Amino acid sequence: METLSESLIRAVPALIGLHLLQAAALLALAVGFARLRALDAESRSWLLLALFALATLAPLASLLPGAPSPVFGAPAHGFSPHPEEGPAPNEAIYNAGQRSDMLYLEIPRSLPGVLALAWALGALWQLMRLVEGARHARRLRRGARPAPALEALLARELPPRTRIATTAVDGPMVIGLLHPTVLLPRPLSERLDDAALRDILRHEFAHIRRGDLWSATAVQLARAAFWWNPFLAALQSRLDLAREMACDARAASCGSGVYFAGSLIDSAEVMLELGERPEPLAVAMLQRRSHLAQRIDGLLAAFPAGAPRGRRIAASACVAALAAFAGLCVAGVPRLPLPAPTAEPRAEVVALLAAARRGDSVEVRRLVRAGADIDARVIGDGTALIEAVRARNLATVDALLALGADPDRAALGEGNPLIVAAEIGAQPIVARLVQAGADVDRVVTYDETPLINAAREGHLATVQYLVAQGANVNLGVVADGWLGRWRSPLNQATDPQVRAYLIEHGAVAGRP
Repeated sequence: METLSESLIRAVPALIGLHLLQAAALLALAVGFARLRALDAESRSWLLLALFALATLAPLASLLPGAPSPVFGAPAHGFSPHPEEGPAPNEAIYNAGQRSDMLYLEIPRSLPGVLALAWALGALWQLMRLVEGARHARRLRRGARPAPALEALLARELPPRTRIATTAVDGPMVIGLLHPTVLLPRPLSERLDDAALRDILRHEFAHIRRGDLWSATAVQLARAAFWWNPFLAALQSRLDLAREMACDARAASCGSGVYFAGSLIDSAEVMLELGERPEPLAVAMLQRRSHLAQRIDGLLAAFPAGAPRGRRIAASACVAALAAFAGLCVAGVPRLPLPAPTAEPRAEVVALLAAARRGDSVEVRRLVRAGADIDARVIGDGTALIEAVRARNLATVDALLALGADPDRAALGEGNPLIVAAEIGAQPIVARLVQAGADVDRVVTYDETPLINAAREGHLATVQYLVAQGANVNLGVVADGWLGRWRSPLNQATDPQVRAYLIEHGAVAGRP
């Protein structure tokens, strides 16, 4: 049975195609929104933010409950468990809610695996860039000088918990999610008149009041996750422009759009002389100079936004379009075949494993006689017999075997009782399990054989006993996934005495 991670990796190509298709459709909607003259800049910016959020979240509809779609293909055939390793069709494998004690990391060989790895590495790189941007913003804030004169200039309009500071050349921008700081380049504050400075500060105050730094951070995180989607990048560009135009409109509402356009041009000229700067995690007034002409055109537009009734109708139509698209995604997006959840362990099974772990043979007998499944397997723990072996409690091992516990009962990721006993060098328990019929050459996926484990850990007495009981000194397994490394008792042994004993009994260095 596939795990959730395996199902998601197998579905990566289809998920990428689905995300590209959805983002392209939403980009077309964004173009349509931009052409609606009845929409004002404020409404357009919020609609585009909702559209970007929908483009980011729409593929998650594939994880909703529903009939699995053939779009994602059939489950890949993975390893085949050996007899008695995996669950029988009618057997419950209980999930103890514990983390697995092993992590198997393999370099992928299939297209879905390669795409998933590239996706993850690209997202990690983008997140590292965002972290560096946040660190750069923090350095700017620490190095900025307080500007009480600028704060006094707009004291009545200054948002709560907001400070104004000047930097050498960086800005104008807002940094700080919880305690915003407006950064203004000193050359700008020295060369512009008070009216232009008020316009710039009002623009930055608008970003703070709208919560743009929070939404911009969320957008950049989404872009980092879906760095490969060009349609999402185009949506972000349109959203950035709409956000700036909305703040322009708020700032210009205190005066004239023409005057604010002049202040914008004056600011751009000064910033152009200062040159390009590293981009921090912030919302900046002139972050995209390619948008400057469109912003000025918006301020100088001869045709203002429509009447309030027309704006409401246009906004309602856009919201309806977004709602319809969201409903279509929920109803029509193909569903990913997800693995069925494992059962929670029953109380008597949990109690049985706990009793075996602490060596309480009396309680073990009582629970088994009361109906507890003596061979129940719990993810992360194994079976009661495996737990008793780990605890090195021979009396409990004897009690479980006498009650009918299977000495070869394996649990994927946990081995089987003899493998665990051989690994820890519990020689009396090894002998007791073999006497009870445990197979000395049993191979368990991920855990090899009893002899390999004993040889690896350097338990000479256990190695000698297993060989004397007929263990094959050259029985090995191909391990480490795609690497296909051959593991045998001899090549896993590092103890000189163990190696000498194995060679003396016919072990060979390579693969037989």
